[in-house]
Amino acid sequence: MNYRIVATMLILYGYFLVACTSTPSITKPLTGVAPLTALENATIQPRPEFINTVFPKELEIIASDMFERKICVDLLTGPLIQPNDHLSYSDIYERMSLTINGEYKDLLEEDNIVRPMLATDEVNNMSYPAGPFWSCWRAILASGIHEVKFSFRQTSGDVKEYTWYFELSE
Repeated sequence: MNYRIVATMLILYGYFLVACTSTPSITKPLTGVAPLTALENATIQPRPEFINTVFPKELEIIASDMFERKICVDLLTGPLIQPNDHLSYSDIYERMSLTINGEYKDLLEEDNIVRPMLATDEVNNMSYPAGPFWSCWRAILASGIHEVKFSFRQTSGDVKEYTWYFELSE
């Protein structure tokens, strides 16, 4: 077995462990979404083709002490790419945004360690990092129901969005 590959995998695994166990510098929790009194009252849209999965899951109830203090999205870039797009990894990251209870959050660089392969489509004159893109945002949250909205701005200016809810229990 190639020892360089094994060493690289161990280093990436170490980065993953550090990212999952690091403590945040923000201590003020965000409060829950006011209009919802029960998670079952939340309306969930069907997951769009550009979202592979999210964490926490839609309508998931998590004990506050088990919450990892971050929201993650597994983005599939293919459905978002438009003809004549030539996007880099940083282009993809710059076009993503996430709000929790209406407040914009910062992307966690350390959680974006998986770099998808670059895809090319000569027929449509496109090149882009083919997903999935596992990306996370820091989330210090109080107990309650929380609204998460992920957005991606396409080259045309169109914004593709996905909104879901989850609950942190005491």
